[in-house]
Amino acid sequence: MPEITAGFANPATTSYNEMIRATLPGPGSSRPGPGCLEPGSPGPGLAGELPGLPPLRAVQPVSATVPVWPDGGPSNTSRPPPGGAPAPWDANEKNPMSTTAFIFPGQGGQFPGQGKAWAERSASVRELFRLADEVTQRPVSRLCFEGPMEELSLTANLQPAVLAVGLAAALLHLESGLVPSYAAGHSLGEFGALCLAGVLTEAEAFALVAKRATLMQKAAMQNPGVMAAILNLSDDALDGACELARSEGTVVMANFNTPGQTVISGTARAVAAAVRHAQALGGRAISLPVSGAFHSPLMSECSALFADELGETDFKPPKFPVVPNALGAPVSDPDELKNLLSVQMTSPVYWFKSVRSLERAGVDTWAECWPRPYLGSMVKKCLEPGRRAALTCPSL
Repeated sequence: MPEITAGFANPATTSYNEMIRATLPGPGSSRPGPGCLEPGSPGPGLAGELPGLPPLRAVQPVSATVPVWPDGGPSNTSRPPPGGAPAPWDANEKNPMSTTAFIFPGQGGQFPGQGKAWAERSASVRELFRLADEVTQRPVSRLCFEGPMEELSLTANLQPAVLAVGLAAALLHLESGLVPSYAAGHSLGEFGALCLAGVLTEAEAFALVAKRATLMQKAAMQNPGVMAAILNLSDDALDGACELARSEGTVVMANFNTPGQTVISGTARAVAAAVRHAQALGGRAISLPVSGAFHSPLMSECSALFADELGETDFKPPKFPVVPNALGAPVSDPDELKNLLSVQMTSPVYWFKSVRSLERAGVDTWAECWPRPYLGSMVKKCLEPGRRAALTCPSL
């Protein structure tokens, strides 16, 4: 992807994107992938930058555990760039004493055909998609199984679609014998984690996500903003760059994804100024094709409206701890889980902290709830050097 070399133009406001990856290809697509994003429909970010991105290679699905490469990790807030060697691994090894975390990605890895093979062979998956169609009053099944990509990627359609596929993957993991000890999700993926833990029913999760999608799309149109991934710069240095840029408007650190990768979010002028300061300090910047400043104060009105929706929903005690984005540590109290979800839209995503918290809790197996390796690529970069771990996806 190109480095940022120009000021931001106002993004398209027909959909929104949230952050997931900044340096990895968007799987299953010949169009420019959003990297770390949770994309709606990709819109222009930096003037003259995104339209020229090259096609990206598809990521092939896997059905067995694969080695996790510990790409380094911080011992302090400086979060140095990733680097390191692969830990020893036996792909056929089975550890009955392993501790498993189910992890749910947000948007960004969608592709026509997602979940179709699962639905063809599993009655429980078919019922899940039927429920998604019924509750959301949107053609979730058709869009997942057939596309087209443009319609699937619209925010109102994409969020329920991603939740449905994530929950279907979790069903297959459970049927394979995996038992979750913890659950976590990146941004939108937090709803899948709460559903798996029994905090929300499937119907409640689909209803909330449908409302969330509508509110976030509206907020992106009312308060245009942009996001950018900053690479290879310490958090302290990036915080200073953002502080210097606030004379131009709102800009905050929005996603702490991996060592050496943090996302900033805010108004176009302020983010562009922060990028210039970050580059002057030796950082790199990647433009993100978003249509809104997500996980920032520009989502405050949207967040307040969604908090009202959450207030009408009964959160039940989880069967096992869930790691909310806004905290980055396991939580078992349903009221705390609700409160943390209510501020998620304006709070940073502490994914790096979440992975380290789960690692300290003994997690050594990461069951990704998606057809292809996607969120697990960030997990690999967050683990302590030299740690053994396994990443698995359900087979298509």
